Amino acid sequence: MKMSDCERLTLIRLHEILSLLKPKEAKEHEAAIHVLREGYHEDLYEQTTGTYLADPFPENDQSLIYDVLDLYESLKQSYDKLPKTERKQVDKESLRFRGFDEATEHTHLRFVRFVIKKQHRWTVLDHKTDFNADQPMLEIYRLLLRESRKLKAEPGEYTAEQINQLVAWAQPATNVL
Repeated sequence: MKMSDCERLTLIRLHEILSLLKPKEAKEHEAAIHVLREGYHEDLYEQTTGTYLADPFPENDQSLIYDVLDLYESLKQSYDKLPKTERKQVDKESLRFRGFDEATEHTHLRFVRFVIKKQHRWTVLDHKTDFNADQPMLEIYRLLLRESRKLKAEPGEYTAEQINQLVAWAQPATNVL
């Protein structure tokens, strides 16, 4: 995190006020004030105050996730509109949004959990899952979106055949010896 002089001065004043309002925490606030006044590296301020900011989540990644969630919502809505006989042709479990890999895509996973569980968006998706796919999914989702655009179907209007065709792209890779 890079702070301007104005931001540092604002934080100094805030810590001065907080030290007066919460005398038991005055030493922590005085340490933060010292770090800010002396212009020490922002990491030291973060360590002193326990205030950590993640790097901004890239807007293009947010858009990608929104597109993927919209597609899964559309697949679920399409499935729900199918006649019973056609629904039997689709594995309902394959329509479940799997999420992202916690080990390699943790920022994407945190973002998905936030927009689905905290903002209560994409309500037709399964909210009970933790959305940890246990394997990298970004490239799979990019491929899935590219293939969905080729179908040129209206959102929520996929046929059973189109649904099966799309979810096949998102199935986990199997290890073949």
